[in-house]
Amino acid sequence: MATKLVKLNNLNKLSDSIDKIGKKTLSVGLLTSKIATYAAKQEYGGVYPVEDEYRARAEAKGIKLGDTISIPSRPFMRYSFEKHHKEWTALFNKAFVKTKNIDTSLKIVGEQVKANIQHYIINPLELPEPVANSWQTIAIKEKDTILRDSGEMLNSVNYEVK
Repeated sequence: MATKLVKLNNLNKLSDSIDKIGKKTLSVGLLTSKIATYAAKQEYGGVYPVEDEYRARAEAKGIKLGDTISIPSRPFMRYSFEKHHKEWTALFNKAFVKTKNIDTSLKIVGEQVKANIQHYIINPLELPEPVANSWQTIAIKEKDTILRDSGEMLNSVNYEVK
């Protein structure tokens, strides 16, 4: 009886890729500290000191503010995770089967997570129990856009594969 030796190159490549999965991370969100701080205030809400720039904008419109401002919770990141995390897992699995590349698969998922987070910044009324802007906020911004003023937070959503 003859013994047949089978090449396991593809299996070895797959095994190497699986080993690398544990060493890779995907970070998605507001990755710069200034914007991350602002986003956290929007995400969790709370009472905060009025920042000088906001106070100046208010005073330019004739609006007097106190020392603090109350920001309602608008959980655009938590809701994105809650609503889409199973889809992201399935997308990673599908991408990995197709590409056999961890970095590429994580980048594909990163783009999708980024798009989902941005979707809820653009469409905050889709969040559970959305909270409208106060009349002061509308007057200061000169528009009634929840979670959006300059566009800096929206445009700062990004991802990073390490």
